[in-house]
Amino acid sequence: MQKRLTELEIRHLFLLSDNGSDDLIAIRSKAVQEHVFDKGLTFNQLVIAVYQHPKILKNPIVFNEQSLVTGFSIEDIGVFVPSKQRKRERLSLFGKLYTAEFGKVS
Repeated sequence: MQKRLTELEIRHLFLLSDNGSDDLIAIRSKAVQEHVFDKGLTFNQLVIAVYQHPKILKNPIVFNEQSLVTGFSIEDIGVFVPSKQRKRERLSLFGKLYTAEFGKVS
């Protein structure tokens, strides 16, 4: 069972997003279609609307203190892996590919 987001957590998600509600609200979802949301909502009203109707959020939402990724793009999840670690993993993969292609180098 998932725990309900608090209003403070919802505010944090909006602060992390680059494009505000466009990053977080699933505008084509059934939940949004069932509830009429005015584009002129204030920030506080939008936070309350998300709190009251959490199914309007895109799914999944993955975030930490500095980054936020919504939807299903697995490539975007890389922002949560430190760049040094990503570089090490890339070099390791290239080494394995080279070895597979040309055999062991003496």
